[in-house]
Amino acid sequence: MTKVKKPISKKVKPEVTVLEKEHVQSGNVGLSYSPYLTVFNSQLFDVEQKEYKWGEKVTRLTLSSNNKGNITSKPPKNSGERVISKLTAKGKTRIRRAARLFQYLAEHKKGYKGYASMVTLTFGKWYPDDKQGKKILDTFFKRMRRQVNQKDFYYVWVAERQKRGAIHFHILTPHYIPKEWLNKAWNDVVNKHLDKQAMPEHKQKLYPNVIKVYNAGAYMVKYCQKEGENIKGNGYNMSQKTSQMIQPEVTTYSSITYEQSKEIYEDVLIDNKLVYENDVVSIFWSDNVTESDTI
Repeated sequence: MTKVKKPISKKVKPEVTVLEKEHVQSGNVGLSYSPYLTVFNSQLFDVEQKEYKWGEKVTRLTLSSNNKGNITSKPPKNSGERVISKLTAKGKTRIRRAARLFQYLAEHKKGYKGYASMVTLTFGKWYPDDKQGKKILDTFFKRMRRQVNQKDFYYVWVAERQKRGAIHFHILTPHYIPKEWLNKAWNDVVNKHLDKQAMPEHKQKLYPNVIKVYNAGAYMVKYCQKEGENIKGNGYNMSQKTSQMIQPEVTTYSSITYEQSKEIYEDVLIDNKLVYENDVVSIFWSDNVTESDTI
């Protein structure tokens, strides 16, 4: 058994219909409506399972014959100042995973309150450009780390632009953030920045918002950057610890039969999502977190 990390193709066609799913469940998995596929049980598969620290599992079966000789290339290097029109699918996936991690921490680990906190930081009549705004945000996180006073510091933030053009930030964290501390810290950080820039006339009293979130995974999605906002630099980011914790443990098996895959993974269910990617067939399934899961 080897443990490696492999990229997954992003080209995914729509899920199969009910009729097709019934055809799969019947055991006749030849799937003759696809010109690329032959009888399912006669094929050899490569199996990849990703298991996350909060208990979630995602497993993929791919026809071995379609994985030979694949060549991956590095993306081109960025040149000039990067402008993000919208969050990528990969970015949104990372944000969702971070949110699910936070929900798990909040509910199962000591030192948390049973819910995550959603913090919204805005600017008043004066507002900085995107680069300055993120520097101010970074200063705020330094204060927040001291306030939390825990070895492991978790957060993810997403930038959005208001209609008037001002950047603002949504922060999700499993840590408890007192409203009084939040108000004072954000005002201090912004107004000290204005002092350094010799703009004391723009000092203002800001009113950040913080709410309790009991379903972090679902809640954070609607705050992902909308298309056309053109944020300069990153549209989101997360703490180093968060980034580390959402990395899965990946286990792979090469060239095994479907029956062998079921022996390896007892939770394989054929009635999960069946996806076609040109001449590749993949089966995805995932497990929910149980109380026995540990980090």
